[in-house]
Formats: sequence, structure tokens, C-alpha cells
Amino acid sequence: MTYDKQDLARLGKRASDLHINHGMSLNDAVVKVAHDTGNLTEHHITRVLENANLITFEEKFKGSDDKHIVFDLADPIYVSRELDNKSSSPEPIDDAYLSRPSYHMQSDPTIFDHEGEEKSSSYSDINMTSALNRDLITAKHAVAHMESDLNRLDSSIEYEMGKLAHTVSSLASLSNSASAPLELMSYASSDHNVFEKVAHTVVASIPSHVPRGEFTGQAPNKSHPIFEQYQKVESLIKEASTVRQGLIDLNKVSQGLHKQLRGLK
Repeated sequence: MTYDKQDLARLGKRASDLHINHGMSLNDAVVKVAHDTGNLTEHHITRVLENANLITFEEKFKGSDDKHIVFDLADPIYVSRELDNKSSSPEPIDDAYLSRPSYHMQSDPTIFDHEGEEKSSSYSDINMTSALNRDLITAKHAVAHMESDLNRLDSSIEYEMGKLAHTVSSLASLSNSASAPLELMSYASSDHNVFEKVAHTVVASIPSHVPRGEFTGQAPNKSHPIFEQYQKVESLIKEASTVRQGLIDLNKVSQGLHKQLRGLK
């Protein structure tokens, strides 16, 4: 089934109503709506979750004298884990989570009353405090996803590094020299700094009695498992480094939003 933005907004509103009117946590409300609806991709669920958080914020904002609204947001990692437990074949995570949907077009309503009609208020009418809080919610979603992705990458690096170290150690022991596998790794590398770190880890796994030897300058066998495994490890390390830097930058954005909010109090 195909879901458009309006469909996903209605599902987010349904989850928000379960939280506001029935006391259900936003986490469990999003899980219930997504599970009851069925046929939602990971991207759809992310949009439903974002809508639920944003709609809940607007409702609490309008009904409170204190315009610094604080509540427990629906957590994408919790929701994904709970839905995984309910399904044997979860959909893959969609990279589109980093782009926030627009809520300013009349043709794309996101706020509905209990009869399903569009309300007269819109996000463009909310003051600066509301806008900053909305951006902070979006930033928190992105941080949560990036932290999850970084954990996945770190686990993959540890696993693939272990495979590489075992293969290198075995070959070095059989040939009574560590030079050949280490030289092959150097040919597979495209980043000297990454190679130095990987080589340091791998060398520690080679028995101390095995001679380290010297590089021979022979033509590399690019189809050798060590060559391919090293490239896999280096690629994961570079990807993790990019995500880690993005997470640092995104946390700086979040800190800046917090600072702006404090300045408006």
C-alpha cells in the first residue's frame, strides 16, 4: 500500500491522541499505530514518529502558559526495536530520516481535529520558541539514528578486524614470516593513517616468535582474501569516521539550539 504525507500525518495524529487523551507513552503509541496499520516501511514509521512528536508538541504548546515545553519524545531506536520484536522481517532503515518533512503547505495538512478536519492553526504561526523546539526535536531524531548507525559500524569493524587478524596471523605462522601478509595489506590500503592503525592491531595478533621480515616489493595478488578483507575493514573505518564527525557536528547544532532557547527565557 502507498502512503502519502497526509496519510502519515494522520497516523502521527492518531499516536499523539493515544498519548494525550489516553495516557499512553508516545513510544508505545507509535508502536501500536505502526503495528496496527501494517505494511509500513522504516521510512514511513520514521515520518509517523516525527509527526507524533511534532503534533504532540504543538498541542502541549497551545495548552500551556509555560512555552518551554518538555516531554518524553518517541524514541526511534525503541520503536524500531519493539517493532522488530513483533515482526520476523523488518524493513531496512531509509536514509531519508535526515530530511524533515514540510508542514507549511495548505495541500499538506498535518494537524487534524478529532473528526479528521484540518485545524486553522499552522506551524508558521508558532513563535520562535516553538520553531526552535521543533528543530531540536528533528535534531534529536537524527542524533539517535546516527548513534545507532555508528554502533552498527563499530560492531562490524570489530568483527571484520578479527577476521583479518586471524587470517594474517595464520598465514604468518605458516610461512614463518609476517612480511608477506602485511605487505599485501599495504597494497590494499588507500589511506596511510588507517593502514598504520589496522597494522598495529593485526601485528598484535601474530605470535611473537614469527619474524616480521622486510617488504619485498613484489606485485600484489589482488584476489587474495587478505587484500579483499583489508579493503573491507578500511572502508568500514572510513565510513565510521564520517558518521562520527557528522554526529559531532549534529551535537553542536543541538547545543546551539539549546543555547538559543535559554536566551529566549
